[in-house]
Amino acid sequence: MKTVLVVDDPLPLEQLPSMPIPAAPSSPERTWWRKELEGSGITEEICGKMGRHAPYPESHPDAVWYGILNNREEDECGYIEPKDLGEVLVFRYPGETFERDGDEWPFARVKPKNPRLSGNFDEWMENPDGSRRKLNARDRRQIAAAGAGEETHGGTPWCMPTAYRCKDDRKPVKYESPRGLGQRLYDVIGILHSDGLKDDDCLYLIEGEKKTICANANLNLKAYGLPGVTGAHDIEATRAAMDSGTGNFVLHPKIEAHCRRNGKVATLFDSPDVGKNPNVVVAQARILRAVHKAGGQPQITFIPDDLEHGRKRGIDDFYVEKGQRARDCLYSCSAKPFDSLKSFANCENS
Repeated sequence: MKTVLVVDDPLPLEQLPSMPIPAAPSSPERTWWRKELEGSGITEEICGKMGRHAPYPESHPDAVWYGILNNREEDECGYIEPKDLGEVLVFRYPGETFERDGDEWPFARVKPKNPRLSGNFDEWMENPDGSRRKLNARDRRQIAAAGAGEETHGGTPWCMPTAYRCKDDRKPVKYESPRGLGQRLYDVIGILHSDGLKDDDCLYLIEGEKKTICANANLNLKAYGLPGVTGAHDIEATRAAMDSGTGNFVLHPKIEAHCRRNGKVATLFDSPDVGKNPNVVVAQARILRAVHKAGGQPQITFIPDDLEHGRKRGIDDFYVEKGQRARDCLYSCSAKPFDSLKSFANCENS
C-alpha cells in the first residue's frame, strides 16, 4: 500500500504568509521560474509589492497535484499517482477561493517546468501494400533493438518488412488549473494600482497572468487577466443562458459592471493572432459584442507585429523590448458599430 502525503489544512486567507520572490541566489545561473518572470518584465520589486499574491515556486508533486490543482488521492480503483510536473510557478488569484472538505482554499493556476502532453498519439505498422495494423509486443521489442543497434535473428541485423509510422498531435499544457472549478478572472488591479479601477479608465483584457502583471505594474494599464481568449464570460450565467435559449455568452460580472458605467473595454491580445488566428478573432468578436450590449465602449488595442523576427509578440514581450515606450506604440480603434466584426462570425449563433 502506497503512502499518501496529506496536505495540511490551509490557513485562513487573512493569515496566509507573504511570498515575495526569494533573494537572488549567489550562483550566476538563474532558476527557471526566475527567468520566466524576468522574461515578462516582472521584477523582485513588483513581487514584493504583490505580497502574498506574488507568483512563487512549488516543487512537491503531492502539494501541487492534490492541493493546488484539487485532484483527489483516491478514486473507486484506489490510489491515484500524482503527475510529476516538476517544479511549478504558482499564480494565486486574489479574492478567489474554492471549498473542499469544509475548508476554504485559495484558487491558483500553475505553470509547470515539465508540462504534460495532451492530445492524440497514434502509432501503427504499415505493410508494403499500404495496409495498416496495430503494433504488438514483438514489434516493439524489434523496434527497440533496431533503434539501439542491436543484432537479432541469430546475429544478422533485423530488417523490418513493415514500416513503423506514428502521428503525434500532442501539445504541452502550458498552464494547469484546479480540477472541476472552471475559469476565473485574474484581478490584480487593486493590488498594483492604489486608485483601483475608475469609471473613466480603459479596462484591458489580456490573456495570461504574467502579461497581466506586466501590463498593470510596468505600463500602468488597468487590466484583467483571462485564462484564455475565451475566458471573459461568467460560466454559470452563460450555461443558464444556453439552457434557456436566450443567448450563449454572458460577461464576467466585473467586466459587465464596468460596461454598465459606460466604461471603455479593450482587448489586448498577442500579435499577429489578434488579426490572423480565426479562433482569436471569433473570441474577440464575441467579447466585444457582449461589451457593446452591456453598455460599454468596445475597443481593440493592437501590438505592432514583430516584422524583423516574425515571432508572436505579447504585451510582456513588447515591454521587455521597448520599455516604457511600449505604451506609446500601442494603437487602439473603436469596435463599434461592429460592421467589421460581423464579417468574421455571427457570435450570437456560433
